[in-house]
Amino acid sequence: MSELLLDKRPKIAKPFKHDNVRVTYDTAMQFKSIHAQESEWSDIFGSSKTASKNMVMLSWDTKPFSIIILDKSFTISHKLKGLYEEILISKRYLDYKDDWDDEDAVGCNPKVYLMTIELLILYAEYVLKFHDVVIKVPEISLTRDGSFDIEWRCDNRMFLMNVVNDEKLDVHFYGKDVNSTVLKGFLHDFEINRDVSHWMQKLI
Repeated sequence: MSELLLDKRPKIAKPFKHDNVRVTYDTAMQFKSIHAQESEWSDIFGSSKTASKNMVMLSWDTKPFSIIILDKSFTISHKLKGLYEEILISKRYLDYKDDWDDEDAVGCNPKVYLMTIELLILYAEYVLKFHDVVIKVPEISLTRDGSFDIEWRCDNRMFLMNVVNDEKLDVHFYGKDVNSTVLKGFLHDFEINRDVSHWMQKLI
């Protein structure tokens, strides 16, 4: 599907922590906070409980951001503040009705918008968690046919995800870099596409 040559796949890392919680997500993309007390000491602090005495309390600004979209709650890492702010701005599209551009454009389909945000958070959090990369903040935009674009433009590459306004909510993606390497294909669910995740590591 891709002409991009990939490096070895990343090793699976432990869940990352924020203050006294660690963040994970289920297959339905609803992020959950799991209190440290519910996890084994060895998982959180290492092999010894005495390690806790060396802990430094994290400041309030390391806590994840919380956001509710169409009655669905999400948690976003504090490192992705720019992404969080872009998502907040994009919520205005929920008010866009048919003919919002005075030229018969299709209004916002809430299901398409929600899919867009879920997909964006999924990949941004995945790349941060497993590759320790904070991706550049993309532009989220509603197109005239009712689909949503998520677009990144960097100095040496671009990448576009388009969430189609249909019942299947298919996602088209296309990327190109300065060497004319092209990555394109389709996403049909929330399973991480390795080609896409490797490409996104360089969206900085």
